[in-house]
Amino acid sequence: MHPWIPPDPTGAWSTGQIRADSHWRRARRHVEDELLTHPWRGAYCIPDADLVTRLRALQLAVRAPLVACHQTAAALHGFGVLDDGLLHVTTPDGQSVRRRAGVLVHQWVPRAATQLADGFRATAAADTAVDVAAGAAEIDVLPVLDAALTHCITADELHEAVDRAKRRRGIAAVRRWSEFADGRAQSPMESRARYRLISARLPAPDLQIRVVVPGNIRWIDMGWEDAKVGLEYDGEDFHSGDGKLARDRQRHNQLSRAGWTIVYATAADIWRHPDPLIDQLRGLLARTA
Repeated sequence: MHPWIPPDPTGAWSTGQIRADSHWRRARRHVEDELLTHPWRGAYCIPDADLVTRLRALQLAVRAPLVACHQTAAALHGFGVLDDGLLHVTTPDGQSVRRRAGVLVHQWVPRAATQLADGFRATAAADTAVDVAAGAAEIDVLPVLDAALTHCITADELHEAVDRAKRRRGIAAVRRWSEFADGRAQSPMESRARYRLISARLPAPDLQIRVVVPGNIRWIDMGWEDAKVGLEYDGEDFHSGDGKLARDRQRHNQLSRAGWTIVYATAADIWRHPDPLIDQLRGLLARTA
């Protein structure tokens, strides 16, 4: 960092701190040279600042305590699966804050005690999950709730948070899907696949099914053990001679020899054309009904 810039491990400074030992023209020149960024009036921060540094810079610009909420709080808590590129904040008392570029201010008081997340004050993790899910498209509700359960909350905390938000817009979908939320989900796309299955009135699949094969143990993302039908999300990764394709085929063959039928879902199956996948699974499950 340039020697005239005050040493600060947070990487964010108020205008007063920056200009204490420098003329304002020098500060402007360092912004032009990309040694500093000036995201909002009253605050500077390092280039390519991480989320917490940007929040600290915003707090310096606002000159009032802020609480991270919604997608921003979710990212701080470790389950930021629906990032929209904005900083979502509120104030402890829900007071209005002047609009700033890239910032969405929510004017409401947190429903439960706030928590320190990655060094910044944020809404409680369970309330955050409910808030993000309530404002999301229905296909994204399970990914949010699953990720929150995976990273930092319990099922009881989730249900308590749903009860606290009983008058919130979108809470009906969150309450409905919270009954299916599962911290064993491995990715948002797997959660979205499960949403498609349950929405189509297929039996809710179990997750992370353990299958013993000769000399090994294999795991299936989700499926129905009685019918020995498994479903996995295929991210269509490119295999470039690293041996992964051969290992995947060996695993598939071992599961097949153990009597399992494995169906692979792609992004197109989940986002655009779920009916053929649903029909295929319904037919496979009907064989053992």
